[in-house]
Parts: sequence; C-alpha cells; structure tokens
Amino acid sequence: MADRSGHAMSPEPNLFLADGTRSQTGLELKALLTRGLEDAVRQEALAPGTERIARQLRAVLERCEFVLDGADITRGPTDPTGLALSAMIDDGDAPPPADVSDSPDSSAVTAREGALLRRLTLRAAPVLIDGVPLSIDGEVRDVRLEWLETASGKVGLHLTAFTTRHPLRGYLRLSAPKEEALRGLSAFIAASIEREGVRVSRLDIDVRSSGPRQLSLAARAKVRKGVLAGKVRVLGSVEIDDSLILRFSELSITSANPVLATLIGLMRRDLKELESETADLKDALPPGSRVTQLEVAVGREMSFALALG
Repeated sequence: MADRSGHAMSPEPNLFLADGTRSQTGLELKALLTRGLEDAVRQEALAPGTERIARQLRAVLERCEFVLDGADITRGPTDPTGLALSAMIDDGDAPPPADVSDSPDSSAVTAREGALLRRLTLRAAPVLIDGVPLSIDGEVRDVRLEWLETASGKVGLHLTAFTTRHPLRGYLRLSAPKEEALRGLSAFIAASIEREGVRVSRLDIDVRSSGPRQLSLAARAKVRKGVLAGKVRVLGSVEIDDSLILRFSELSITSANPVLATLIGLMRRDLKELESETADLKDALPPGSRVTQLEVAVGREMSFALALG
C-alpha cells in the first residue's frame, strides 16, 4: 500500500496491537486497543506491579469515543480524569523498553496503509501525580500513521516520523494548585536526596514568576549526614529566552553551620558551571515543529502552556 503523500513508509512497525483486522469503526478501534493492552499485560510487556495502571488505562479507553473515516481517525477525545500515577519510581523499578525485534510478526508485515490522526484531544480534570491534581488540556492535529497487518493475523499502528513537511502541530496546557504542587515536588526531591545517604527532615520550596518565562526559586532544608546536621538555603533563577535557550542564574547555596558551609562551599563551583551552561530546547522538538506559544506562570496555580505550529 502506498502512503498518500507519496513517501516511502517506515520499514518496521513500532506497535502491534492485537489479533484482528484494521478497525472500521470507533468501537472496533476501542476494542482493538483494549485487547492490545490486555495482551501486553499477559505477555509481561508491562513491568510487574503495573497491573493497577493497566486497569486505569482500560477505564480511560472506555471513555474514549473514536470516530473513523476510512483509514483515518478523525476524532479521538481522551479523558484520563482520575488516573493516578507516581513519579517516584526507582530506576530498577522502571519497566523495560518494549522489544518487538524478536517477535515473529516484526518481519512479517503483509499490508500497510497510510492514515491521518486528524484530531486527538486530551482533557483531564484532573489526573493525580503522587496525589497532586494536575489538569490537562491538549490537542494534536494531522498526525501521520500507518495501519499494518501481519501474516499471523495481527493488526498494528505505527507513528510516522515527523518532518519539516509534516511537523507536529497542537498545544498542551498543564496546571496544578501551587501549594500541592510544591509539596509534591519537595517530597520528590527529598526522596532523591535521601537515596544519596543524606537525611532530609524538612524541605520547603517556593517558586515565583519573575517574567513570562522566568522563575525565581528558593529552598530551605534541614539535612543530616552522619553526625553533621544543619540548615541549607538555595536560591536561583531559571529563564527561557525568545530563542528557546534555557539558562540558570543567580544560583547560591549557604548554611549558618560553619562546618556545613565549608562542605557545601565545594558545590559553588558546580553552580557557577551550571550558570555558564545553556540548553537549547529546540533540540527537543520534532523536526519542523515551531513553538508559537511558551508560557510558565505561578500564582495560586502553577501553569505551563506550549503550542506548536
């Protein structure tokens, strides 16, 4: 089958769904996705302990109402409200990456058909990340896909790579109550520090907007390492300029404990090096995508808005 744009299709699928044929209706697509999720759980493609998340994803799929027009998915409203996830996962607990290279189906694609995901919306009010309510409003448009069929009777979907001719277009808006978001962030950072052998008895973080893309950061912590204990204060700013370059500035770390102040003084050189470094966020964008909006704001809520055109 030929791609509608006339380009050669990707040689290998990156996702096999389940036994069946290409979906003709939204209900068939929902059923196919559900069977694919169940197959993944049975085949242990998902790490042990993620069955609870799989059950939640089934509930999310039940609320989806896909609309198809031939091979194209014209509409796919998705509402993951109530989904509860955790960011506090040790590297050893992370699920292994999916590997279909040894699958007998991965070299037996018998049919391909180009398609478009014309519009997919994602709206949640909210999902829970370690108990922090995160509201989501997002949309992507005109995403190129491939339907794939295999000799063993499986059907799959493949996301075609974004290009300058076919960039990723859409938007994403996130928001969370500031107090709850900072409490969750403090717990996450404290857990990360304690994994390095430093006990954190208290950690308070504050973030304030100092511009459309600039944040001021302040953190105070009570820490203990062996017999050494004291309070530490960290200050700094982070900014994203109009060229999408991220940089830190005015970074400092201090302590009223003279011994602790001497030890953390060794970190000041690292902070100076961090201030001298920059990160070009354009490198993280798919080819051809252009940022038309990027805003970060902190008031009673912390919010993030990104639009790609």
